[in-house]
Amino acid sequence: MSFILSRINNDIDENYYGKYTSIQELISSSLGKEQYLYKYIGLNKNIEFVEKIIKDNTIKFSDPTTFNDPFECRSIVGVHSYRDIRDKLHEEYLKHGKSFSEEIVKVHYDELIHSMIDEFHKNKLSKYGILSLSSVWNNILMWSHYASQHKGIVLIFKYIPSNDFYEKMMKVRYKNGIEFFELSHSNKDKKIWESFSTKHTMWEYENEYRIISLPSAPHMFDGAKIKPFPKGLLFGIIFGIRTLNQHKVDINKWVSRYYPQLRIFQAKAKVDDVGIEKVCL
Repeated sequence: MSFILSRINNDIDENYYGKYTSIQELISSSLGKEQYLYKYIGLNKNIEFVEKIIKDNTIKFSDPTTFNDPFECRSIVGVHSYRDIRDKLHEEYLKHGKSFSEEIVKVHYDELIHSMIDEFHKNKLSKYGILSLSSVWNNILMWSHYASQHKGIVLIFKYIPSNDFYEKMMKVRYKNGIEFFELSHSNKDKKIWESFSTKHTMWEYENEYRIISLPSAPHMFDGAKIKPFPKGLLFGIIFGIRTLNQHKVDINKWVSRYYPQLRIFQAKAKVDDVGIEKVCL
């Protein structure tokens, strides 16, 4: 039996919101009292993009095919129906004068689907943009992985459910295993949304939230995926434990010039535990 055929699930997960009536209500409840979201950012020698965040209120959405998880969005595979695959194979076999049977479909099905997965990821998935945020700012692993080994920064965003910037936002769910769905199915659009918001349980420590930008959305056509956000949503910046002094000088200069009400914090290693705390500067 084909591995993929055995794991096709075209049904919508009706329990996605649980007891909540909307994704906004679910997110607000999960964030708790503070209602903040955090963006880990690595810094390199050229940090002018941080100036654009502070000055222009723009931030880059990422191409999901460049994420560090190779299994990202693997259920969005461009899977045609079993019948479509069978007809395609049948046509090819007839063209070459070969005999055809259902067993041939089962043998070659996964091979064909995996080629479609690669095609979909290359030609379609890369046109989407994702802004990955977290509900935690003090995760040591995330500072290491996404913020230049604690030399980067964390942006603090206010979560305001009614703001349009958060319209296409989701809370990531963490599940074991993998499922696939058929793009020919009537539930296609909702299943694509589910796929964007599902990751393996090994990533659960990230407490991730995602804002999705569709290929047809404004500011996506040039491929840069740089989108504006309302200025009032950016609340503050946290310097990492190892953020370079020159980077701090530059960022403080940009904040003073363009966004003086922005709060600046410094992350510090706890003295009595393995952990991070922050102080307001």
